[in-house]
Amino acid sequence: MVEKEQQIRSLITYLKKTQQTKDDESIKQQLLDQELELQRVREDLLSTYAQGDLFAIPEVDIQAETNKNIIRFSSNGKELFKMRLYKGQLTYKKIDDFPLLKQDIEAYLGMIGQLGTPIATIRTEGAELFNKLFDDDFKTDAHTVIIPDDILHYLPFELLVQDGKYLIEDHVISYAANFYFLKGNNDQFMREGSAAQKRKQKNRQVAFFAPEYTGAVPENKLAVRGSPYSLAGAAEEVKEIARLVSAQVYQGKYASKSKFKSLGGQVSVFHLAMHSNLHDGDPELSNLLFSSEEEEDYEMYISELYGMNFNGDLAVLSACNTGVGGFGDGGNLVSMHQAFTTAGIPATVASLWNVPDESTKEIMIAFYTNLRKGMDKASALREAKLDYLLNNSDENLQHPFYWAAFVLSGDDSPIALAPPSIWNNAWMLLGMGIVLIAGIGLGILRRNSKRNREQRHFTM
Repeated sequence: MVEKEQQIRSLITYLKKTQQTKDDESIKQQLLDQELELQRVREDLLSTYAQGDLFAIPEVDIQAETNKNIIRFSSNGKELFKMRLYKGQLTYKKIDDFPLLKQDIEAYLGMIGQLGTPIATIRTEGAELFNKLFDDDFKTDAHTVIIPDDILHYLPFELLVQDGKYLIEDHVISYAANFYFLKGNNDQFMREGSAAQKRKQKNRQVAFFAPEYTGAVPENKLAVRGSPYSLAGAAEEVKEIARLVSAQVYQGKYASKSKFKSLGGQVSVFHLAMHSNLHDGDPELSNLLFSSEEEEDYEMYISELYGMNFNGDLAVLSACNTGVGGFGDGGNLVSMHQAFTTAGIPATVASLWNVPDESTKEIMIAFYTNLRKGMDKASALREAKLDYLLNNSDENLQHPFYWAAFVLSGDDSPIALAPPSIWNNAWMLLGMGIVLIAGIGLGILRRNSKRNREQRHFTM
């Protein structure tokens, strides 16, 4: 039934693409028929496997989540409601005139997306938005989890300003779709002995994808991961991270859609350093661009991802606009990161706008470095951003556009990543080879020198 669902979703995607160029009643009817068939398959799956591991939702004790500062927003279109759960206590507030607040947020997001906007202006507007959304919600050192709604899905809360500082400077912030995804395994991770962690590391598979593209970056244009041209930063990114963690690296033509789909439930961490397309009209047609060198079907659509079944821990979507999309029936966000979550990956790192290639590389390398140190995912991403700001003294490069796009959604618990084997490190092997050859050569020289001295002594 899962395979049938995937086939139906692929056909729906094909029909939607065809409909964009050919307005035909027969296509509309086929699309309607397939969507009804998909609904029937989904209902059969849920009824048949409701008690199985694939679809069973474990109980979540909300009152037990006392170690986090949880803030949930909910909108009815005219008003915004804020609920805060902290230390077992639930507080509630209504924020009036949401349409006006929505306009302010849209204007603020526009400022962030323009490199010409002065950082001082962004800070001023960030402070005003903070005051409209929060009271004493951040008077705590606890990790804050935001459950957003409506346009708040697009807002990087770390950029809001309290007491003259970005929230990221004093707070760890992550996001979640609902309360279910708050339940991580921090305590279990900390309790496990080193032997158990080593077994996990041994069995954990990490896959990096970095396709090559035929286009070139236009002259005097900032390289971002949203157009199909060659990405030097993405290639360097996976190469450097592969020196930090044990991983299978798929680059160039090997970074194909078919390879990605074949890995499925075998991989714990997916890292996708590539281009993506955001489709405004139909968010399910937004896609990731794998290698097109040997495959005609190289676009991975959101609609296809919904039909997959992963068994992983983390998806790092190192591409443009992977955290944003559109809103489907019922007001639910349809985005790349939501699709990975629905397909079975409890934590995603995704972007809120067109991310620059070079700064993304720096942040991603630092993120994995922090994960290897044992940091939880939210702290690892926060420290990576702060490191970027610390290491780039040029004020132009400190513009939020360069560093603030990526956010963590879902399970924030640490993840055990094995170091790379020395046999997979070409530079280390080369160095060992040079040392070995040098050692052999030195030994031969010493032996010849000793033989020459003995011959001279014998002659005398």
